[in-house]
Amino acid sequence: MRFQVLMLLALSAGAVASLDYLPVCREIARAVSNVSAVFYPGSGFFEADVWHWAISSYELSTCSVEPGSAADVGVVPQILGTHRTPFAVKGGGHASNPGFSSTKGVHISMTRFDTVTYDAAAQTARLGQGSFGTTSYGLVTPDGNERTVTASDEDLFWALKGGGNNFGIVTHFTLNTYPQTDGGTLLYGPDQLDAVQDAFATFTTFNDPKAQIITTINSVIGVPGVAQLLFDDAPTPPPGIFDAFLETPSLINTGKSVLIFDTVTVRQFTPDLVKAILNESEYLGTRLPLETEYLLSYDVEPFAANYLLNPNRTSPTSAFPPVRSEGVPLNLYFAWILPSFDSKMQQAARDSVKRIQQLELALGPGETALPRYPNYAIYDTPLEDMFGHEGQMRVLTVTLSLLIAFVSVVAANAPQSTASACTPSCPLGDKNDSALGSSDSNDSAGTITCYYPMSSAAPKEFSCTYSSANGQLTADDDEGLCPSSAATSCTSRRKRSSENRVQNIVRKYSNMRAAAVHGDVGIAPTREIPDFVKSRARLSRRIRAYAPPIIVAVMHA
Repeated sequence: MRFQVLMLLALSAGAVASLDYLPVCREIARAVSNVSAVFYPGSGFFEADVWHWAISSYELSTCSVEPGSAADVGVVPQILGTHRTPFAVKGGGHASNPGFSSTKGVHISMTRFDTVTYDAAAQTARLGQGSFGTTSYGLVTPDGNERTVTASDEDLFWALKGGGNNFGIVTHFTLNTYPQTDGGTLLYGPDQLDAVQDAFATFTTFNDPKAQIITTINSVIGVPGVAQLLFDDAPTPPPGIFDAFLETPSLINTGKSVLIFDTVTVRQFTPDLVKAILNESEYLGTRLPLETEYLLSYDVEPFAANYLLNPNRTSPTSAFPPVRSEGVPLNLYFAWILPSFDSKMQQAARDSVKRIQQLELALGPGETALPRYPNYAIYDTPLEDMFGHEGQMRVLTVTLSLLIAFVSVVAANAPQSTASACTPSCPLGDKNDSALGSSDSNDSAGTITCYYPMSSAAPKEFSCTYSSANGQLTADDDEGLCPSSAATSCTSRRKRSSENRVQNIVRKYSNMRAAAVHGDVGIAPTREIPDFVKSRARLSRRIRAYAPPIIVAVMHA
């Protein structure tokens, strides 16, 4: 069990839930079966659903939905997509990045998918949440269909293993199981840092793939320390392998008992690099402000090499790591109390990653930075930094392919176009964007001029031309930015336009990916990949400009 430092984070007493999406909440409550439920602020169930251990990932939603069946999991996104409602999906709520499992709209809590079933004959366990060693996924895709995803579904199975959270809502995982063995955690004070560093160097001389450690280097309000996890995947550890750690005086020894994050991947944890990480925690510990309590933690995980780099493991291919030749993650965990220090602490994490990455490259032998671990990468990490260039293209292709199915379902259920007239109006943006615009002219011919975005110094101008004769709207750009107001004829046409737009995107980038695989073209990400897909924080947000929301799955519990 990984050592964790628990902190109590104060939530704002003045937070007020939005009522903007109350009609959507009530529609969901009417649509789901009696094994599911919808809760509202003031309910204990609601508070439990939206609660997060870190205030950075907490938002007060309009309501929370607890689906109790895969069928109801499929119903909810159809309603959200029809009304273009912001939403989030929370599994265990481990994510600390803002907005990854929280929303001001509809909060989907997977708390009712909590069963564990063990198959002794197959030596597998079916869990409501989990991800490691997965042999199959129970997935509800954005079009509302329940699927069991295995290695035979090559692209989707690959993407689910570390590819992010845009492929559907995972209802359960089927995992391989292994016998539980002994392990424990030791906590060392600042006077033992040199001894722990020497013990780490001694451990690296052993060549036992079953013996693993995690060295967590912490700084709590400037006071350094180390939490050391020891584990051996055998009935009895080899003699002497952990002696250097066990003989060093510790504050806590659990014996045989069983926030923002960021990450940098290194090729090898050498003694020089570990020393630099110790220096990094001490350096920041003396320079960060004392106006807020904080914790700095650097998790050195040399154990991961045996699992990430071994090509004979159960799951040899996955979105992460994109290559299995080298590299293990170093995870950074910075926690603090006051939201006013968000920017300073987040930048401190980014700067620390950059310094360690530069040192790792200077020590050699590698010449380029390695992919970063997606579950811990800070929210604005570029996709290519996690999956590599080819990997980000494949992740995008799988995401948009699933989106097509969802848009098709929504469009099929929309009212069909009629000849009735409708009044044109400029579209509005989602909560993460400025308003797309408002009109400054509306002539007798039915032309309305809009500006996007309104807050930009150089707003993009586009025109929506309206003809009252047949109720059709057309635009002079290729973005599909001209929906109507409330008329059903324009609404259904907007959805079909969205579907066509997404299909064109999928075809374009599928062709680009195929060309890259066969070496036909050299793709420059900064030139050929749109800005809205360069970071995972933008991918889910910006795709909503073309279609109803895609489904976000929490891939770690």
